[in-house]
Amino acid sequence: MPDTKERNQEEKAAPKTPQEVMDEISYIIYPEKELDEREAEGEGTEQQGGAYGYLKEQYGDRSDWCQFERLYREQLEIANASYSYVGEEMLREKQRLLDLRLELEGVKGKIDLQGIPEVREATRQEERRFLERQNAGAAAIFAFDKYADSCLAGMDTDAVRKSAAAVQGKKEQDARNEAQAARLLEEAAKNSLEYVVRGAPILCNCGTHSRHLDMLSSHGFYVNGKAVAFEGDRKPEENIPYFGHCQSPCHNLSETISLKMQKNVNAEGVSLTEYDGAVYEGVKCIPEFHSNWKNTHEETLIAKDGKKGTDEAVYERAVTTASFLVCRQGGIVYPLTSGQHDESYYQAPFLGYPFEDVGSEVFMKWCENNHICPYMPGTADFYDWNRKEINRIKQEGQELQRQSDKWLADAEAGRAAANSYAVNYAGANPYQPLITANRRKLKEMYGTFLDQAYTKGLDTMPDEEEDKIRAAVEEYIDSGLLTEEEKAEAADRYAGLRLKYGDNGRRQAQGYTWQDQALYDETLEKLRELKEKAEEIRKMPDTSYNGYAGRSQANTVSKEADELYHVFMAEITSYGPGYKGLSAEQKAAAESIYYTYNSMKENRDYPSLMEAMENLEEIRREAGGGQGG
Repeated sequence: MPDTKERNQEEKAAPKTPQEVMDEISYIIYPEKELDEREAEGEGTEQQGGAYGYLKEQYGDRSDWCQFERLYREQLEIANASYSYVGEEMLREKQRLLDLRLELEGVKGKIDLQGIPEVREATRQEERRFLERQNAGAAAIFAFDKYADSCLAGMDTDAVRKSAAAVQGKKEQDARNEAQAARLLEEAAKNSLEYVVRGAPILCNCGTHSRHLDMLSSHGFYVNGKAVAFEGDRKPEENIPYFGHCQSPCHNLSETISLKMQKNVNAEGVSLTEYDGAVYEGVKCIPEFHSNWKNTHEETLIAKDGKKGTDEAVYERAVTTASFLVCRQGGIVYPLTSGQHDESYYQAPFLGYPFEDVGSEVFMKWCENNHICPYMPGTADFYDWNRKEINRIKQEGQELQRQSDKWLADAEAGRAAANSYAVNYAGANPYQPLITANRRKLKEMYGTFLDQAYTKGLDTMPDEEEDKIRAAVEEYIDSGLLTEEEKAEAADRYAGLRLKYGDNGRRQAQGYTWQDQALYDETLEKLRELKEKAEEIRKMPDTSYNGYAGRSQANTVSKEADELYHVFMAEITSYGPGYKGLSAEQKAAAESIYYTYNSMKENRDYPSLMEAMENLEEIRREAGGGQGG
C-alpha cells in the first residue's frame, strides 16, 4: 500500500477535469458573485444616486412622478437596446478564456458555457449592471426632459437639469474613485507595503500630469536616507503640486493654464513616458483635500513637531503605498511608487496574462505561446531569455544563408554549363527574401529587448545587469543590421538610463507595413526610378559600360533594387498574409512591383507572382522560419 507521500504525488499527477479548470477561474466566470447573492436576497437591486436619485429628491413626492418612472424605464430600455451585444460579448470572452485555460493546461474536453443556466444568468445580471452604470444617468436626464415638457410646463427646469447632470458626473467619478481605492487596498493585501518618502511620484486620477510629493522639512524618520511622509503632509503646493489639467466631471475650478503634454519624470528628471509635444489649454488641476491621507500605517506613528515622549506629543501615521487622498474636486491622489527606489512605470508585456496565477507553469506556457518574455528587465532571467531568442534567430539566419549559398552555387554551375548569363526560373535568389525577413526579425528582437530594458530603466538594475544591457547595445550597433544613420539613432536612443524615444512597434525602415498602401506606391516608384537608371547605364558607350565605373554603378543600382524587392516580398510572405490574403488592389499593386523588378533585371520565364510568393512561403516553412511578431 503506497504511503501518504506517494498518494499525494499520484493525486498531483492526476489530470484535471474541465470542471476543475473552470472552478479554478471562477473569478472570471462569476466576477460579480457577491452582488448576485445580495440581489437574490433582495438587496441592492434599485437604482440609487446620480441623476436619477437627484431628480427623485426634487420631484419624487409629486403625484405624477410615476410618469417620470415610466419615461425613465423606457429611455433606459432604448439605451440598453443599443448595446444588446454586450452580454453575448461577455459570455464569448468567458468562453474564450476558459478554452484558453484548458488548452494551456493540456486538459481534454470542453465546457459550453452557453449551456449552463447559472453562467447565463450570472452574465445577464453582469450585463444589466454594466448597462445601468453606463446608461442610467443619460436615461434619467432624457426622461426628465420629456417629463418637464408634459408635467412641469411653465417651470424653469434648466437649473435642475444641469444639477442632475453634475450629480450624475460626480456619481460616476465617485465610482471610479471607489475602484481606485479598492485597487490600492487589494495591492496592499497582495504586496508588502512600503513607506512613502519625499520625492515619491504621485498622481491624481483626474489630472493629466504626475507630480512628486514634497516636504519642506522631515519628521525625523528616514528610510534609505529619505524622509518618510506622514498623514498630515497634504498641503497644496507645499506638499502636493497641481496635476496639470483637471478632468473631473464635477470640479468647480476656473483658473486655466496652457501646458504641453509633458513627459512624466522621476525625482532626478529622467524621462519615464513620452509626450506628443502639443500645447493644450485646460483648467488647472489644483487639489483641495477633505482630510489627511487615508489608509495609513496604523502601527507606525510619528511625533509631530518633535514632541516625542512628552505629554503634548501629537502622533500621526506614516503614509504607505496603499494610502490615498480624496480631493474635493472629485479625484483621488495616490502614490505611484514609494519613492524609496529609482522608480519606473514600465508595464511588462506579460502583465497581459488574463489569469491570476502569474509565475505558474500555465503562465510560462502562455508566455511561450505568445513569444513574451516572462521576466522583468533588470533580472538575470530577463537577459538570459532574450539572449537565447537572439541566438536562436541568428542560427536560423545562418542556416538560411547556407541554403542560399548552395542555391547560388548550383545556379552558377547551371549558367556556366549553359554558357549564358540569363537568369532563369525565380529571377532572383528565392532565399534572399527569407534572409531579409530573418535580419528584420533579429533587428526587431534586439529592439524589443533593449527598449524594454531602457523603458524599465538601467538605473533600476543591479550594476552587473546594467553592464550586460550596455554591452548588448554595442553588439546591436556593430551587428551589421543597421545603416549608418540607424547606428547613430540607436546610439542616441540608448545613450542614457532611460529610453529616449517612444516605441512605434514593428515598422519598415520607411515606416510602412504590408497593410499600408504607401508601401506599394513608394516601392513601385523607387523601382521605376532604378529601372530608368539601369537603362541609362546600359545606353552608355561600351567603353564606359564595360569599364569599372559602369560596372560599379550597375551593381549599386542592382543591389538597391534587390533590397527593395526582397524587403517587399518578405513583408508580404513572412509578415503579411501571403498572396491569397491581399485585397484586389494590393494584388494589382504587387503585380506592378513584381513586373517592374523582373523587367529591370531582364529576367525571362519567371513564374507568376502568386507562384513566386507561394514558393517563398514553402521555403520558409521548410527552413523553419516563423511569422514575424
